Amino acid sequence: MTEEVAREALLSFVDSKCCYSSTVAGDLVIQELKRQTLCRYRLETFSESRISEWTFQPFTNHSVDGPQRGASPRLWDIKVQGPPMFQEDTRKFQVPHSSLVKECHKCHGRGRYKCSGCHGAGTVRCPSCCGAKRKAKQSRRCQLCAGSGRRR
Repeated sequence: MTEEVAREALLSFVDSKCCYSSTVAGDLVIQELKRQTLCRYRLETFSESRISEWTFQPFTNHSVDGPQRGASPRLWDIKVQGPPMFQEDTRKFQVPHSSLVKECHKCHGRGRYKCSGCHGAGTVRCPSCCGAKRKAKQSRRCQLCAGSGRRR
């Protein structure tokens, strides 16, 4: 390797770093170049973690695997196929004997709840004409709300 090639490599490295100064690297006096063997090692680690969290889904009269069928196992006692080594992977499993049938936390068992968009009115103000029944700077009817000023 020549001194010129070494300086170009150093300047290229300095340019790839946001806070390094190429001025110092350019003015650097190279006194000696030595050939050395370099061994590079890359250490990778692998770990697995497990967490338990509640999820909610509508009850559809199917059989429920609840505590009446036995105690729920600890997270690390659940047998699952190991994830691929050194690859990001997320898997979700149902913990055996942990299902419960409860009143819906959103509708409180009524089977419906008020829409957050229209607040139960059934319609919302048209975003294109803002309720003016026609688009701005146009004299024809709004195509989104058909001239009603509201959108279902």
